[in-house]
This record gives sequence, structure tokens and C-alpha cells, in this order.
Amino acid sequence: MNIQLCAWLVWVLCCLMPIFSLASSQTVTVAVLMDSRNYTLAVSSVRGSPVPSAGTNLYAWRSAVTCSVSSVVVSGINWRSTGWSGTGSIPLSGTTNTTGLVVLSNLVSSITWNWANLFVITNVSAAQRQGTKLVDITYDLISDVSNAAPISLVVANNGTNISAITVSGAVGAGVLPGTGNVIVWNAGTDWNGSIAELNFAVRHTSVTQLVSAGSALVDSRNYTLAVSSVRGSPVPSAGTNLYAWRSAVT
Repeated sequence: MNIQLCAWLVWVLCCLMPIFSLASSQTVTVAVLMDSRNYTLAVSSVRGSPVPSAGTNLYAWRSAVTCSVSSVVVSGINWRSTGWSGTGSIPLSGTTNTTGLVVLSNLVSSITWNWANLFVITNVSAAQRQGTKLVDITYDLISDVSNAAPISLVVANNGTNISAITVSGAVGAGVLPGTGNVIVWNAGTDWNGSIAELNFAVRHTSVTQLVSAGSALVDSRNYTLAVSSVRGSPVPSAGTNLYAWRSAVT
């Protein structure tokens, strides 16, 4: 009986052995798409510190990227992002300072950040003080931040700039936002003996397109009053007395 069982087992093994041999020799092939190219994201911004940084950034296929940029105060001006323009995997446009999560499926993509500010110079006017050669230039400086800004004054006569350097008041490196700012210009020192309708431009010193202007008639000539008296002590004194425009004299 044991001999018969052993013989049967040998027969079964002989029958199954070719099947096991065939199964162990088979090879299974799986196709996988591999993309080892560099995916580029070009970032452009005229100011601020965008993320990713300005320039050409390299990524692997289907990398997830969030583009963003924060507002920045430069020379008293608060620049804020008003959105972006995009190509490739970046949406064509947006109106916030972040794109949210973007998957780079295009080989070449780009983003350009757009900027604006709420910095305004307005209501510029000028007037010569009666009886003096001083000119008061008033203006409003509007900003959404309280940072000081550099402000300059440009005085021109018929398109030709005058060297207006004797100035004081709300002018120079650290002018705070506010209304009714006043710059005082001494026309008698910088432009004596003349009369003309002058143009007064108040501008941000480094961002010169932020400017506003007004005009005024300025008379820096000397007005003379000749006094004659054979005796006594007249007032004004005897002789030629010099005065500024519209001086009041008794």
C-alpha cells in the first residue's frame, strides 16, 4: 500500500513540474511614462520679493507651486500687488497677490506681477506773500501708510527750470503725509529782479511721475520809493528806499 502511494505521488509531481517551471520563467512588463525634463517658471516683478524669486525657476514635471508677493514700502510709497499676468500653467490673469496652488503641466510657464499705489500729491497752489519775495507753495500728500517720503520742488519759467534751492518747510527727505503742507521758496535769493508766471511742480524725489503742479505770478523786482525832504527826518528816510512787491508803507 505504501509503495502504491509513493508511486502516485511521484506521478503527480512529474505532471506538475512543467507547469511550475513555465510560471517561474514568465516576465511581466509594465510601461511607465517618465519625464525628466526641467519645467521652467519665469517670474517678473519690478519691485518686492516674489515667491518664487524673480528670474527663471526650474521644477520637475507636475510640481505644485504657489506664487505670491507681499506689499512693500519704498521711499514712503506703499506698493501693493494688483494681480498678475500669466502664461503656460499659470492662469492668464488674477487680481490678488497669490495664485494659490498651481500644478506645472506646461513645459514653459511665466508670471508677471502688477503693482499700484495709493500715493498722491494733489491740490498744488502757489502765492507770493504780499510785501515779500517769498512764495508759499501748498499741497496735499495722500498715502495709505504714515511713512515719510522724499519731496522735491521744481520751479520753471516757460519750460526752463529755475535753480530754486533756497527752500524750507515740507520739502526734503522726510515729509509726512497730510493736507495743507507748505513749501516756502525765497525768490529774492534764487531769482531776484524778475517777474513771470512760474510753474511749481511738487514731486516725489525718486518716483518723478508722482507729481502735481500749479502756477502763480511771481514778482521779485525791487520797488523803489524816493523820498525828498530839505529838513526833518521823514519816514521812510530821505533817499531811495527799496521794497518788495505790494509792500505796505506809511
